[in-house]
Amino acid sequence: MDEEDVSSVPAPAHHFEAARLMGAVMGIAGIAVGGPMLGLSGPMTVAASVLVVAVVYRNAVFTGLGVLSFLYPVVFPGK
Repeated sequence: MDEEDVSSVPAPAHHFEAARLMGAVMGIAGIAVGGPMLGLSGPMTVAASVLVVAVVYRNAVFTGLGVLSFLYPVVFPGK
């Protein structure tokens, strides 16, 4: 590429992906450790973990759910 082509490309926006990932991992780890101490059942712990990920990645949640839609027949057979 020419130098003028490279200079005309805008710099990528910083989305702080590493910080988001660390926040999600720390939140899920906190729920995994604290859930049984608080008396949460297994499904409630999983639901709380999903909510943590949804809060951290709020703009990408619906895209991720669309990607995972192929699992619907596996989870709910006969529907």
